[in-house]
Amino acid sequence: MSTKNSIFRLMGGMVLALCTLSESPLFAQSIQFTDIAAQAGVNSSGKSGGVAFGDYNNDGYPDIYVCRQSKNVLYKNQGNGTFLDATVEAGVDQAENSSMAVWSDFDNDGHLDLYVVRFGANYLFRNLGDGKFSDVSQAAGVDHDGRGVVTAVADVDNDGWLDIYIANFNQPNVLYRNNRDWTFTDVTQESKAVDIGYAMGIAFCDYDNDGDQDLLLSHDGDRGNKLYQNDGRGVFTDVASAANVRYAPLAMGVGFGDYDNDGLFDLYITVLGPNLLYKNEGTGRFTLLPSLPQYANDGGMGWGLTWFDCDNDGALDLYVANATNYSSPGFPNVLYHNQKDGSFLRALNGAGTANRFDSYGSACADVNNDGSLDLYVTNYDAPNQLFLNAGSSNHWLKVRLIGTVSNRDAIGARLRIVAGGRRSFSEVNAGGGYVSQNSFVQHFGLGQNTMVDTLDIRWPSGLLERYTNIRADQLVTATEKQGIVTGVTSRSQAENIFLDFSLSPNYPNPFLSGARSSALVAAHTTFEFSIGGRTVQQAVIAVYDLMGRTVKTLIDQPLSPGKYSVQWDGRDHAGNGAGAGVYFVKMTTPTFVATRKVALVK
Repeated sequence: MSTKNSIFRLMGGMVLALCTLSESPLFAQSIQFTDIAAQAGVNSSGKSGGVAFGDYNNDGYPDIYVCRQSKNVLYKNQGNGTFLDATVEAGVDQAENSSMAVWSDFDNDGHLDLYVVRFGANYLFRNLGDGKFSDVSQAAGVDHDGRGVVTAVADVDNDGWLDIYIANFNQPNVLYRNNRDWTFTDVTQESKAVDIGYAMGIAFCDYDNDGDQDLLLSHDGDRGNKLYQNDGRGVFTDVASAANVRYAPLAMGVGFGDYDNDGLFDLYITVLGPNLLYKNEGTGRFTLLPSLPQYANDGGMGWGLTWFDCDNDGALDLYVANATNYSSPGFPNVLYHNQKDGSFLRALNGAGTANRFDSYGSACADVNNDGSLDLYVTNYDAPNQLFLNAGSSNHWLKVRLIGTVSNRDAIGARLRIVAGGRRSFSEVNAGGGYVSQNSFVQHFGLGQNTMVDTLDIRWPSGLLERYTNIRADQLVTATEKQGIVTGVTSRSQAENIFLDFSLSPNYPNPFLSGARSSALVAAHTTFEFSIGGRTVQQAVIAVYDLMGRTVKTLIDQPLSPGKYSVQWDGRDHAGNGAGAGVYFVKMTTPTFVATRKVALVK
């Protein structure tokens, strides 16, 4: 393979199979994206690689980190439709000549740290919690000096701490186990996730639904893909052939998504030629669907891919980023709309997202918190693009997870919602597509349903929790073993008003303990409260018995001004049913304290 001027072109395919493209009419539900990168201040150029979305300053708005051949860029979301270049201010301006970065909370302190892979020594930046980062790469032992292409983060041994996998180009890959003290140990050999090849894509996913994170590696050239099945202890076995996913010539990006809402995560692989869609059969095997337009095989020079519900209709759509430098006039980026019958329809002109640049990375997040997912696309030969979603008339629900026993980011958690009889599934991950990362906030389209009947969460720890009757069009925060916070007033509305602090009486009162119900169906009582002022404040709401002993902490997290609600199901911190009687619920912030009585019956 000839050497090119870019690490991305260096890694791009040895044989190119050129295919003819065709476009179908725009899907019925009108969706339109507009490139606002220039006015938002995020249209950096400089031969970009990947993009990572993460809220590093906990203000409720997703920030953007872009990897480039020149200096990388950290864009801080201002919450007003614009971004500020905070690279130097944050102390992450050292990194350059890198392909990918991933946000993850490696010390479970509630602040997203940043890991950057590159052709050269990698970087680990520790978030200090004040908007600044410290380079701890060498001290942590993860400054691997190789030809780093792509990375992904997961808790491979389910110990509550996040581990790091790095794929290098034609050099041995590396798995670092988190030692829980800001050091990591190379456990590649022990884990048996050994690989030396032209690794291009990584995706962790519990494809076999056994509660642990499995690993898919895609390879350029003719070495075939690898699917490492996790035994639950972080020891892997390559089952790619048995699972029927070995084949993928000139493979680039990889991504898992449940496009048919059957609870089984399917697999999409971009290649330099017709892309590949594998349907998960639930038997440990995948079926490679025919190379037909209805199966999202665009036949371009595929790199990035993003599964996301672009119109909130409850079915995952697919965006594919193509590089154009291999042919003339080149292959445009493609947006495929899910038809809910197992097929996809290609949007004419990508509903505003098509271009004929050399595109590599793509990722999604709701950058303006309006309930519609937006797209960021990195380009090699042109400024990057931020496609703002104009939205639709459909409803939505966003879920933010906070692990307590599990890792803080809840990476590996599986979510299921049921709304109007229709199911949707998602799984929290850190890294995927091609050298990119979506927001950690899980986004569900609800169609015309205004209520979510059930939200089920399977935490990485194995804990199962269910919440019921959640209204649409809001962000909810679920904390493992503590409960759920639902926003009564959206953040965008709250910023335009001045609220008083309050803690309203709960309802119903008295209430029946959820401990009398099944593990997944719990009765509960609801407390509505408001955070006043105009700044984020740390809020604690806890249940106490008559002796003043803490029974359960319902909330302990920073919250923006607004109205919220939280539920208590009558269980204590250990998950056991509290005794019948009277309890106190106390709300505390730096400037406000309030207490309410609640009666629990059995």
